[in-house]
Amino acid sequence: MNVHISYKLQRTPDIDKEMQHWTEKIQKRLQVFRPELIHLKGMVEEISAREGTCVSLNLRLLSFTFAVTVGTALLFGTLPALRATRLQLTDSLKSGRGGFSGAGRTPLAKILVVSQVALSLVLMVAACLFLRTLVNLNRVDTGFNKENVLRLNIDSTITGYKDDDPRLTILFKQIEERVNGLPGVRAASFSAFTFHEGSWNSSIHGPGILVDPHVNVHHNDIGDAYFQVMQIPLLAGRSFGPQDTATSLHVAIISEQMARHLFPAGSPIGRTYYIGSDDGTEPPLQEQVIGVARDVKFGNLNEPIAYIDYLPYTQREWRFGDLEVRYSGDFSAIAREVQQAIHSVDRRLPITHITTLDEQVARSFTNQTIIAELSAFFASVAVFLSCIGLYGLMSYLVSRRTGEIGIRMALGAKRSGVAWQVMREIGLLVLAGIIVGLPVTLSGIRLVRNMLYGLSGTDPLSLAAAIGLLLFAGMASGYLPARRASSVDPVVALRDE
Repeated sequence: MNVHISYKLQRTPDIDKEMQHWTEKIQKRLQVFRPELIHLKGMVEEISAREGTCVSLNLRLLSFTFAVTVGTALLFGTLPALRATRLQLTDSLKSGRGGFSGAGRTPLAKILVVSQVALSLVLMVAACLFLRTLVNLNRVDTGFNKENVLRLNIDSTITGYKDDDPRLTILFKQIEERVNGLPGVRAASFSAFTFHEGSWNSSIHGPGILVDPHVNVHHNDIGDAYFQVMQIPLLAGRSFGPQDTATSLHVAIISEQMARHLFPAGSPIGRTYYIGSDDGTEPPLQEQVIGVARDVKFGNLNEPIAYIDYLPYTQREWRFGDLEVRYSGDFSAIAREVQQAIHSVDRRLPITHITTLDEQVARSFTNQTIIAELSAFFASVAVFLSCIGLYGLMSYLVSRRTGEIGIRMALGAKRSGVAWQVMREIGLLVLAGIIVGLPVTLSGIRLVRNMLYGLSGTDPLSLAAAIGLLLFAGMASGYLPARRASSVDPVVALRDE
């Protein structure tokens, strides 16, 4: 006799209550990322204001992201639904609530969890590498003291003076004297450039100089107190002084690197060299070396040490003023007083780009900072999602194997042994994800090797840190399912069966 059993799934108050419970649980989980999202929004707004660019929402990108998100949810939500439609009621009634077959029918779930762990490893290693690059850049010895230095720009073209007008030099001298007289100001000096502001480059030549047409020297016009403001030590010779005027012998201070490689035969003090345009259209400028200064970073923190010479602005035609002020005390108060002192000399002078030297140095690796913070954020999201996947999978397996666990405990299995079995399975899933993700990680890092500083692509410390964090997060996510499994009452479990 053939018996046909039909059934109809319908919503019940219990199902509605369960759905509401999981909805609230997901919302609470998403609240974890609220501080990171707020921080990310603030970082974008800060960069927009600092760089003078407008960063806004891209509707096309937002629509694409929304479509991908909805499509992913529908795809992975449809698979369990299709699987449920193939449910054989008689087999289900025979296998019971805690049948062993339910535990084995989770290959797709395990594959997805392993894939999540592998992706998390890739992102975690990348985040570690970028964060360590950021740390290395912050630890670079710039050669100057970037702390407590105010810097601003003055455009002297508003005065109408020509480049060779001596009144322009007098104007700069008066401003330096007024600012140096302010309380809290330790030293002040003009310069043509500071760190990460570009430079005036040319080749040099002279008797006894090793000339290389591919080597450019960075020239910087500075005031007498520039080395005192920047706290760049002089290794030999003297600094500039009142005796270095437009009518006196033209002098220069060169960097340690320049002295070592371009003047190898003895001391460069007293030696003469010529600065000329590369195309030969301008007459060469004769300079006599009077000092050697310590090497400094000039363009970027990750560039090699450059050849630099310093020339007194009293002997050069220069009309743009970059003022550096070493101060002690409150930055805002000093900035106001410095601006008032400048306008007391000439109220027409426009003052722009008021900042600190420390901020200017930090701005030189803004891209690295953004990449490090974004990679850390997405790595955290990936690890969090992996932990949710591990927790959900193991919770499901424990609930399906309650009868099996009850039988084992009734036969004498210890609670610690049951918990260890759950933790062991989680550990194997995490290790499988690490094994899958490791070659992908090593291959992908080659693409970002040029973005690293002070590190190799296969940095063992970053790899070890990422693997250690993943193992810890994975084992932590399995603690609750393991505890639930070890707390199963065998009498209750067997009665339910």
